[in-house]
Amino acid sequence: MLYIKGMFKNLLPILILGSELRTGMKLSNAQGYYRLYKEPTGYFKRYFPNQKVITSVIKDVINRYDNALESLMAQEKFPFNEEKYAEELFEQIKKDTYTTSPNTAFLIKKKNGVERMVEQLDFRDLIAQQYILKTISEVFDRMFEEGSLGFRKGISRQKSVRNGYVLKGKRYERIKGLAQGSPLSPILVNLYLDSFDEQIKQWDVKMIRYADDFIILAKTKEEAENVLSRTETLIKPDSKRYYDISFEQGRRYNSLTDTEILCIAKEFAAGKINNYISFFKQKYVKDQNLFIGELERVVKYIYQAGDLNEVRGYEGSTAKKIYQRLNNYIDDTISSKTSP
Repeated sequence: MLYIKGMFKNLLPILILGSELRTGMKLSNAQGYYRLYKEPTGYFKRYFPNQKVITSVIKDVINRYDNALESLMAQEKFPFNEEKYAEELFEQIKKDTYTTSPNTAFLIKKKNGVERMVEQLDFRDLIAQQYILKTISEVFDRMFEEGSLGFRKGISRQKSVRNGYVLKGKRYERIKGLAQGSPLSPILVNLYLDSFDEQIKQWDVKMIRYADDFIILAKTKEEAENVLSRTETLIKPDSKRYYDISFEQGRRYNSLTDTEILCIAKEFAAGKINNYISFFKQKYVKDQNLFIGELERVVKYIYQAGDLNEVRGYEGSTAKKIYQRLNNYIDDTISSKTSP
């Protein structure tokens, strides 16, 4: 089934003519034959929901999260039956009776003293969202632009994304945004920013975007400043509140001492490497534990660094090794898919 993205008003008469004449049709394997439908047909409707895939997702969640099995056994009967649980969830999605549970929220204090709310999803909702992600990610990845690196029948956006949360025993309704830690966050960010990627692609620059972080490469300083100005008009909210926040953030940064800046730099550098450590721990490759141990030692060295240049040195040298390891993963994946 083919879905055409964008405006194709001028192409429509040709598509209709080709559909009627069956242009390019080969009877041996029906190449070139297609039909146009007046009413849109859901792409995922043919195989969503799928009980076998739900079962595999349940197994993935149990293997990935230490307390998943214990929590699921507490909710269900002992011993926990993966097939039965998958069947129940499948029926709820199919009959449109699935509803989310409120997340468990708690506050953590950041380095600057500001509290940030983090939410933990109920494992049933986590399984459902991981299942949605597994179903749609491969299709949506083909839609996104190359520079971007990082719903269905039965589950509406209201049900799957905007569930409430419980904080200190009190329930709150979600007015906007997405729960911190939701597995759907990355793909929803890419969907939201896809039009932004397409706009940048029309300019004579190169962009690499990972979730909501991106780098735009220009040929000259003047071109970079011009691109920055044009980019801000695409994504910056036109509101007084935004500029007030922006001014306050700038004021806070300029008031930081050298020691505070060094501490922040350490947290950023160590955080990036820790993210890669988590990623590499999910991959089973020869000598992987040795490399993970090396990364963990670098994190310790970063926290012991005496100045910014030392932090940058550790981060830069480690980044080269990480990228080389990632390139090996890419090469191995391509080789496995192209080999007979």
